[in-house]
Amino acid sequence: LRMACGDANVAFSLGEIGKMFRPLGLRERNSPPRYTTLTPLTKLVDAIPAESRRARELTSLVSESLRVYEARGSPGAPLDKAQHLLGYWLWHAERLSGVLADGNTCRPLKEVFPIIRAASEAAKAGYVALGHLNATSTHGGRGEDFKREINRQTDLIISGLKAAVTGIESASEASELQCEISGPLRTISAALGGGDAPSGRYQGSCQRCEHSASYLRCECDSRSGSAICTSLSRPYDCDSSGIDNQDGYLVCVRHDGTEAKAEPCAS
Repeated sequence: LRMACGDANVAFSLGEIGKMFRPLGLRERNSPPRYTTLTPLTKLVDAIPAESRRARELTSLVSESLRVYEARGSPGAPLDKAQHLLGYWLWHAERLSGVLADGNTCRPLKEVFPIIRAASEAAKAGYVALGHLNATSTHGGRGEDFKREINRQTDLIISGLKAAVTGIESASEASELQCEISGPLRTISAALGGGDAPSGRYQGSCQRCEHSASYLRCECDSRSGSAICTSLSRPYDCDSSGIDNQDGYLVCVRHDGTEAKAEPCAS
């Protein structure tokens, strides 16, 4: 409430935007040491919960939507719910932006302006991309001119998604936060055909990799010297440490902190 200049409505919106992130642990934040028992906890990172149920919900909804989409189906309800959640965050971010446009805004709220602006751009990019994804799932059989226009729009949307992810991750780092929605946004970009290969050290010891929004399949070197083919689901839902090769198996840590290990490739 103090960060919101005493306005309960602004405080609520700030709290909802905070659910797009999780705070870095104190060990990560306190290097070099600058926190003591006397340090006042007055930043956004000090106010938001350690985990976000809403961010986990978005990840699940996007994964389910794209599973159906890649099977050439209509994503339907999961996509609508994911888009609604992004629209909800966008509404709160724009509400806060309107407050910040007032020159009389108190200093604590002004200090979080970069993260609010980045959150607004990310939520908007994801909202638009999901709407476009829904449209592309039903445009089969249309004329070539229509398909060319869809492809042109897709390229613009992918570019917007990549810029939004870069922006929100940069703002998160500056605010000692971990963005919890960058994984789903990268997944959407990959589904539209704009996903770069998932990041990680696996690239130095894995070959013949294939990836989509829903899987990463590689043949990776094991300690025995043989190559093992494994497939990791939801490769864009791995945290900033990326994907690694663990004795021939692709592994990563999800954004929610859980560990994921690839399954052997289907024969």
